[in-house]
Amino acid sequence: MRKNTHIVTPWMVLALLGLLLATACEPAHTTTELVAVPAKAGSRFPNLHTDAKGQLWMSWIAQSDTLSRLLLSRYDTQGWSSPVEVASGSNWFVNWADFPGVHSFGDSKLATHYLQKSGEDTYSYDVVLRFSQDEGRSWSPPVIPHRDGTQTEHGFVSMLELPNGKLGVVWLDGRKYASTQLASTHGHGAAEGEMTLRFAAFDASGAMSEEALLDERVCDCCQTDMAMTAEGPLVVYRNRSEEEVRDIYLVKYQHGAWTQPRPLSHDNWQIAGCPVNGPAVAARQEWVAAAWFSLLNGSPTVQLAFSADAGEHFMPPRASTRAKPLAGWMWPCWRTARQW
Repeated sequence: MRKNTHIVTPWMVLALLGLLLATACEPAHTTTELVAVPAKAGSRFPNLHTDAKGQLWMSWIAQSDTLSRLLLSRYDTQGWSSPVEVASGSNWFVNWADFPGVHSFGDSKLATHYLQKSGEDTYSYDVVLRFSQDEGRSWSPPVIPHRDGTQTEHGFVSMLELPNGKLGVVWLDGRKYASTQLASTHGHGAAEGEMTLRFAAFDASGAMSEEALLDERVCDCCQTDMAMTAEGPLVVYRNRSEEEVRDIYLVKYQHGAWTQPRPLSHDNWQIAGCPVNGPAVAARQEWVAAAWFSLLNGSPTVQLAFSADAGEHFMPPRASTRAKPLAGWMWPCWRTARQW
C-alpha cells in the first residue's frame, strides 16, 4: 500500500456534519473538555464506536517488538474503564489503512476484528473476528468469516447490528487471486485478478449464516462502510470496472435479498491503481448521507450526497474542493431533509 494524503476525508466530512447538527441544537454557550485516553505511549490506530446505550468504546493496538495486542476500553459517566486485552499475536498484519474495530449488537454483545497473516506473502492475511456476550469481559475463540482457505488478502471490514439481533459483516475478499496465482504480485492495481465484496451474519457465539457475494469486482484496498436504513442495511464501497473506473457503488438488503450493485454517483474516476480511499455513510430511517473522495476533472474533490428514500435514489452530489468548502451548505441541506 502507498500512503495517500486524502485518506479519511469522507469520514471528516461526516464528522463535521455531525458537529454541525450537534452545535445547531445546543445552547449558544458550550464547553469542551480534553479527556485523556487509557492507551499508553506508542499505541496505534484508535477506533471509536458508540453503542445503543450511549457508551463510547475505543479499540487500539499496542505493539512491543513483534507482538501486537488488541485492547478495548469503555467510556461512560465514570470515565474510561481499565483496558481489556481482546487478543494478541506476533503474526498480525498491522497497517495504517485497515486497522481493528469494535461494534456492539444485541444486549451487551460486542464484536471486534483484526487481521492475521495466513502465509509468507505480503498480502496473505485473514480477517479474524472475536465475540463477547458480557460487554467485553471475556471473548470467544477466533472466527474467520471467509471459508475459502486461500492465502490471499481479506480485509477492510465493516460491521452493523441487523434487525434480527445478529451482526452483519462485510469485507473485501481476494480469493480470486489464488486461482490466477497472483497472491504475491497483484500490487493493488494489476489488471489481472479481482477482489470481491462479501457479507455474512453472525450470532453472539460466532455462528455464521446468510453468506452472500455482493459484488464480483471491487477496488482492491478501499474502505467499506455500512448503515441501517428504514428498509434494511445499505453497503457503500469503491467499485472497479474493466476500464479501471473506480466509482462509489452501493448495495441494499431489500425484500429478503441483496440488490444488484449500482453506482451512487457517476464520477468516472479512471485510475490504474487503488487510491486507498473508501466512502462513508450514515443513516436515520429513510434519510441517508454518503461522502467520498474522487478526482473530478483533475481536481481532488470530496462529494456528499443525500437520499430521502433509504438509498433508493440520491440527490445530485455536492462537491467540495480547497476553494469551495462544504460547511456552508451541509446544515441547510440536512435541515431541509429533516423538515421534508
